[in-house]
Amino acid sequence: MLTVDTAAAQTFRLAPSAESEPPADVLAVIAAVNAHLIAAHGSLWDGGLFVSDHNHGDVTSPGSWCLAFEGAYEWPWNFTEAQHANRTVPASVFIEPGTGWWLGVHPA
Repeated sequence: MLTVDTAAAQTFRLAPSAESEPPADVLAVIAAVNAHLIAAHGSLWDGGLFVSDHNHGDVTSPGSWCLAFEGAYEWPWNFTEAQHANRTVPASVFIEPGTGWWLGVHPA
C-alpha cells in the first residue's frame, strides 16, 4: 500500500491572477491528483500543481478551476479513468481532462 505524505499531497502553486484560494472541494481534488501523480511518478516536481481559477484562461466559467502539471503528459486522462473505478473526489465537482497536462474542475 502506498503511503502518501500529507504535506506533499497539498502542494500546489496558486496563479497570481486567482481571486481567492481554492474552496475545500477543489482542495480535495488537488490532494487526490497529487496522490495520483506521486503514485505514478514517485514525486512532484517544480512545486507541484499550478492551480488557477477562471481568470487564467484554460477554464473560463466562474467557479471553475484548472489544475496543471507539465512533464507527465496524459495524467488528466489517467486520473479521470481512475475516478470511474474508485471515485476519490467530492461529488460536488465535475472533472474534465482539458489536454494532456491540465484538468478542469467545475461545480457539479
